[in-house]
Amino acid sequence: MTTINAIESKFKAIDEYYAQLMNYRQHLQESLKNDATLKGALERYLYLICQSAIDLGEAVIAFKDFYRPASYADVFETLKEKNIISIELAQKMIKMTGFRNSIIHDYQKFDFGIAYEVLMSGIDDIKEFESIIKKYLNL
Repeated sequence: MTTINAIESKFKAIDEYYAQLMNYRQHLQESLKNDATLKGALERYLYLICQSAIDLGEAVIAFKDFYRPASYADVFETLKEKNIISIELAQKMIKMTGFRNSIIHDYQKFDFGIAYEVLMSGIDDIKEFESIIKKYLNL
Protein backbone atom coordinates (compact mmCIF):
# COMPACT_ATOMS: atom_id res chain seq x y z
CA MET A 1 0.00 0.00 0.00
CA THR A 2 1.21 3.46 -0.85
CA THR A 3 1.80 5.87 2.02
CA ILE A 4 1.71 9.65 2.26
CA ASN A 5 5.50 9.52 2.61
CA ALA A 6 5.75 7.76 -0.75
CA ILE A 7 3.53 10.39 -2.33
CA GLU A 8 5.57 13.19 -0.76
CA SER A 9 8.71 11.68 -2.27
CA LYS A 10 7.06 12.02 -5.70
CA PHE A 11 6.42 15.71 -4.98
CA LYS A 12 10.07 16.13 -4.04
CA ALA A 13 11.24 14.49 -7.27
CA ILE A 14 8.97 16.68 -9.40
CA ASP A 15 10.19 19.80 -7.59
CA GLU A 16 13.85 18.85 -8.08
CA TYR A 17 13.45 18.10 -11.79
CA TYR A 18 11.38 21.24 -12.31
CA ALA A 19 14.11 23.35 -10.71
CA GLN A 20 16.72 21.78 -12.97
CA LEU A 21 14.57 22.33 -16.04
CA MET A 22 13.99 25.97 -15.20
CA ASN A 23 17.74 26.50 -15.74
CA TYR A 24 17.34 25.33 -19.35
CA ARG A 25 14.71 27.96 -20.08
CA GLN A 26 17.42 30.62 -20.21
CA HIS A 27 18.87 29.00 -23.35
CA LEU A 28 17.67 29.66 -26.86
CA GLN A 29 16.11 26.68 -28.61
CA GLU A 30 18.92 26.45 -31.17
CA SER A 31 21.58 26.54 -28.44
CA LEU A 32 19.95 23.61 -26.65
CA LYS A 33 19.42 21.68 -29.87
CA ASN A 34 22.97 22.11 -31.13
CA ASP A 35 24.82 21.38 -27.87
CA ALA A 36 24.80 17.60 -27.46
CA THR A 37 25.47 17.77 -23.71
CA LEU A 38 22.72 20.29 -23.02
CA LYS A 39 20.30 18.49 -25.33
CA GLY A 40 20.95 15.12 -23.70
CA ALA A 41 20.57 16.52 -20.20
CA LEU A 42 17.38 18.34 -21.17
CA GLU A 43 15.87 15.19 -22.65
CA ARG A 44 16.78 13.21 -19.52
CA TYR A 45 15.27 15.75 -17.12
CA LEU A 46 12.13 15.99 -19.25
CA TYR A 47 11.82 12.22 -19.13
CA LEU A 48 12.35 12.21 -15.35
CA ILE A 49 9.75 14.88 -14.62
CA CYS A 50 7.21 13.17 -16.89
CA GLN A 51 7.84 9.80 -15.27
CA SER A 52 7.61 11.37 -11.81
CA ALA A 53 4.20 12.84 -12.66
CA ILE A 54 3.00 9.43 -13.83
CA ASP A 55 4.42 7.86 -10.66
CA LEU A 56 2.60 10.47 -8.56
CA GLY A 57 -0.68 9.66 -10.28
CA GLU A 58 -0.14 5.94 -9.75
CA ALA A 59 0.71 6.54 -6.09
CA VAL A 60 -2.50 8.53 -5.53
CA ILE A 61 -4.53 5.80 -7.20
CA ALA A 62 -2.92 3.14 -5.00
CA PHE A 63 -3.29 5.28 -1.87
CA LYS A 64 -6.99 5.79 -2.54
CA ASP A 65 -7.38 2.14 -3.58
CA PHE A 66 -8.89 3.01 -6.96
CA TYR A 67 -8.85 0.38 -9.69
CA ARG A 68 -5.43 -0.12 -11.24
CA PRO A 69 -4.99 1.60 -14.62
CA ALA A 70 -3.87 -0.49 -17.59
CA SER A 71 -1.61 2.20 -19.06
CA TYR A 72 0.09 5.46 -18.19
CA ALA A 73 -2.62 7.37 -20.04
CA ASP A 74 -5.23 5.53 -17.97
CA VAL A 75 -3.65 6.95 -14.81
CA PHE A 76 -4.88 10.40 -15.81
CA GLU A 77 -8.20 9.07 -17.13
CA THR A 78 -8.79 7.53 -13.71
CA LEU A 79 -7.97 10.75 -11.89
CA LYS A 80 -10.30 12.61 -14.26
CA GLU A 81 -13.10 10.07 -13.71
CA LYS A 82 -12.68 10.48 -9.94
CA ASN A 83 -13.03 14.27 -10.43
CA ILE A 84 -9.55 14.92 -9.07
CA ILE A 85 -8.28 16.63 -12.21
CA SER A 86 -10.12 18.43 -14.98
CA ILE A 87 -10.74 17.05 -18.45
CA GLU A 88 -8.37 19.68 -19.84
CA LEU A 89 -5.55 18.78 -17.47
CA ALA A 90 -6.12 15.07 -18.05
CA GLN A 91 -5.74 15.63 -21.80
CA LYS A 92 -2.51 17.56 -21.27
CA MET A 93 -1.12 14.87 -18.98
CA ILE A 94 -2.09 12.12 -21.43
CA LYS A 95 -0.19 14.00 -24.14
CA MET A 96 2.73 14.19 -21.73
CA THR A 97 2.73 10.39 -21.43
CA GLY A 98 3.00 10.20 -25.21
CA PHE A 99 5.91 12.63 -25.10
CA ARG A 100 7.57 10.51 -22.42
CA ASN A 101 7.13 7.43 -24.59
CA SER A 102 8.68 9.20 -27.57
CA ILE A 103 11.79 10.00 -25.51
CA ILE A 104 12.16 6.36 -24.49
CA HIS A 105 11.00 4.44 -27.55
CA ASP A 106 11.41 6.74 -30.57
CA TYR A 107 14.62 8.47 -29.60
CA GLN A 108 16.01 8.34 -33.13
CA LYS A 109 12.94 10.21 -34.44
CA PHE A 110 12.77 12.50 -31.43
CA ASP A 111 11.35 15.95 -32.28
CA PHE A 112 13.38 18.55 -30.42
CA GLY A 113 10.81 21.24 -31.21
CA ILE A 114 8.27 19.36 -29.12
CA ALA A 115 10.81 18.95 -26.32
CA TYR A 116 11.36 22.69 -26.32
CA GLU A 117 7.60 23.31 -26.13
CA VAL A 118 7.38 20.93 -23.18
CA LEU A 119 10.25 22.79 -21.51
CA MET A 120 8.62 26.16 -22.03
CA SER A 121 5.05 25.23 -21.03
CA GLY A 122 4.44 21.52 -20.53
CA ILE A 123 6.38 21.27 -17.31
CA ASP A 124 4.10 23.97 -15.90
CA ASP A 125 1.18 21.58 -16.51
CA ILE A 126 3.02 19.02 -14.38
CA LYS A 127 3.39 21.60 -11.59
CA GLU A 128 -0.33 22.35 -11.88
CA PHE A 129 -1.04 18.63 -11.59
CA GLU A 130 1.19 18.43 -8.52
CA SER A 131 -0.59 21.40 -6.93
CA ILE A 132 -4.02 19.86 -7.50
CA ILE A 133 -2.91 16.57 -5.98
CA LYS A 134 -1.51 18.39 -2.93
CA LYS A 135 -4.83 20.16 -2.44
CA TYR A 136 -6.79 16.96 -2.98
CA LEU A 137 -4.73 15.18 -0.32
CA ASN A 138 -4.64 18.24 1.99
CA LEU A 139 -0.85 18.32 1.94
